[in-house]
Amino acid sequence: MESERTMHILHFNDVYNLQPRKKEPIGGAARFLTATKPHMEKNPLVLFSGDIYSPSKLGQTMKGTQMLPFFERFKIDVACAGNHDLDYGVDRFIELKNKSDFPWLLTNVLDSHTNEPLGETLDHIILEHEGIKIGIIGLAESEWLDSIVSMEEDDYVYEDFIKSANKWCPKLREQGCELIIALTHMRMPNDKKLASKVPDLDIILGGHDHMSANININDIMLCKSGTDFREFSMIKIRMNCSEETLNSETHEDVINHKKKIIMSCEKTIITSEFEPEETLQAVADGFWEELNEKMDRPAGVTGVELDARFAEIRCRETNIANFVADVVRHATGTDCAIFNSGSFRMDSIIPKGVFKWKDIDTLFPIVDETLIIRVPGATLLEALENGVSEVPKLEGRFPAISGIRIKYDPERPKMDRIVDCTINGEPIHMKKLYSVTTKEFVYKGKDGYECLKDCELVADEEDLLSINMALINFLKLMVRKNNRWFSDKKGLVQKALDLVHNTEKDFETKDENGEDLRYQFYRIYPKVDGRITDLSQE
Repeated sequence: MESERTMHILHFNDVYNLQPRKKEPIGGAARFLTATKPHMEKNPLVLFSGDIYSPSKLGQTMKGTQMLPFFERFKIDVACAGNHDLDYGVDRFIELKNKSDFPWLLTNVLDSHTNEPLGETLDHIILEHEGIKIGIIGLAESEWLDSIVSMEEDDYVYEDFIKSANKWCPKLREQGCELIIALTHMRMPNDKKLASKVPDLDIILGGHDHMSANININDIMLCKSGTDFREFSMIKIRMNCSEETLNSETHEDVINHKKKIIMSCEKTIITSEFEPEETLQAVADGFWEELNEKMDRPAGVTGVELDARFAEIRCRETNIANFVADVVRHATGTDCAIFNSGSFRMDSIIPKGVFKWKDIDTLFPIVDETLIIRVPGATLLEALENGVSEVPKLEGRFPAISGIRIKYDPERPKMDRIVDCTINGEPIHMKKLYSVTTKEFVYKGKDGYECLKDCELVADEEDLLSINMALINFLKLMVRKNNRWFSDKKGLVQKALDLVHNTEKDFETKDENGEDLRYQFYRIYPKVDGRITDLSQE
């Protein structure tokens, strides 16, 4: 009989911010390096389950390159692509992937144009570690693929993750793999389904959920390792265990008698007790200094003033609220969108002409996550009533909407002010279910929107772009460099022009000082179009 062999895996997933947060566990990439250093003496196989390039404040301007210094100081052996790794488009992902020295996997998603794994990833990898031959696949769920606005539906071909895993496991066994690992970027219910339907897997290392988990399902270890450099998992795997060992080690997490494998998992939480690694911390600090400089660069051009003053945006329809609501709904493809005007934090007018990234950052200083919920018409009308219930007070609950038109009388009793409401040109149906894009803040019942708390959640922030990123992606589509679009997806550009109102096909080539701009920009012309009518003002 072969002697027992031991190996270790270090796993993490869903990391976004190089800098630590303020509350514990504070995380941060530099502290993550310090915390993992003692474990590297065990020569672990380092595996990552997706989402590293976006979203973050640095990512909005550096487009993923902010993570390259981390890659240089922390060796990743294999990674699975996540949805946010594609936030800046497939071409940008390929650029970033080619600057890293480890393979990326995406087994069950093909590029429809090449019939190869999307983003020039791999469908599998076989490697040997500590004398153990290991096969690894990377799996995605369809739910988040549908939400990536940088791709059109005919750009990719999706295969069910269970079908894909059941196809690949025998192939890997035939090539002598003793251990099969699935790196996944899926929700926990889908990871559990994978474990229950694909018995030939040994380990599932998941991402997408920002949770810590270590579960035994049919003697398959299912592990998730938190988020944002605040946690990692160290997994110990013992192969070719004797029956005596298998029967005696009752305290371990997974004991597979058939495969003679014993597995255990240890979690490490990154608190302020860990000192940051000085070199990486200095790099991260330097990036923040550069960020302040980049914020002064042009982001776009408006042909009209954009009014974000609290005295306007919190009690009446404004062009900038209409514009942002349209962009967000365009990014999610829902029936309509509603969020609170308190989201806009600028309290000033963006002048006609070139506006800068610092204007966008001032407008939305925090990352505003979006959700899709399914809302009965009666509940949606109640939410809209709440939105206009405090007029003429300058309340943040006043709605920014898209796909909706309302007429209301502020002199009527609260919650009975709307006299007419249409959704995409049709009268609202009280019993009909509408797909609605909103913010997490609103969905949690803040600003008086309690009626939405019990609505069905269809997709959350892990499947969708934030308001910030939706706006950034739209503005990127409005840029040409040397007469060539940044995006080579002309269909995406045209959809943006068609679906987001009043974007004219004329260009700005000069900045506010009359200097030549580096790029050409379409001018945008957002307007007040009567989607919120105050009858007392007519």
